[in-house]
Amino acid sequence: MTKMIAALSLTRWIVKDVATSLLYLYQSNPSIVDANLKPSNVLLGLDFESCLIDYTLISSRLLPLVSPHDLVAPSSTASSSLFYHTPESRLPKPSRTPLSDVYSFNVLLL
Repeated sequence: MTKMIAALSLTRWIVKDVATSLLYLYQSNPSIVDANLKPSNVLLGLDFESCLIDYTLISSRLLPLVSPHDLVAPSSTASSSLFYHTPESRLPKPSRTPLSDVYSFNVLLL
């Protein structure tokens, strides 16, 4: 029973750390959307500190100038990562917003 409680506590720590990282990206100036959040892009350090990697940095300053579809990294279009993307991001010209990262984050929690 104590192992289960310890595992849940560790999971809670990791989830909180990932959420804090996303919040940092959103509050930066200009705001940044990850656009490629999935388990294989969350690395854990020795002390279980999470690090987001391989994110497609989509700045709010670039969105009016360039189509978000043009900024998506090739790895994010792979069929294995489509599960973590919002349904509307699978359209020919997807839009990436912090809400699409929230969707991916919730799928990540499953």
